[in-house]
Amino acid sequence: MFTPPHPGGILSEELEHLGVSADDFAKQIGVVSDLMTEILSERAPITPEIAQKISQALKAPNASTWLAMQADYDAWHAKKRQIS
Repeated sequence: MFTPPHPGGILSEELEHLGVSADDFAKQIGVVSDLMTEILSERAPITPEIAQKISQALKAPNASTWLAMQADYDAWHAKKRQIS
């Protein structure tokens, strides 16, 4: 069974590829470092507001792509909890 990736993990890989730290990216998009660390560690969701900020900073993908990834991740885990 395929587990959809958390968008924070994808963002973490992208920032690593760009050589940007979590703290620097948090400052760039105007969020607290702790929140960015939680997202990148896959412990917090990407909200619509954060998705918009990420997409503006990275110039791609658009906010709806980040939100779709989060929705897929959340739906998969909700279904898994129902089955268990």
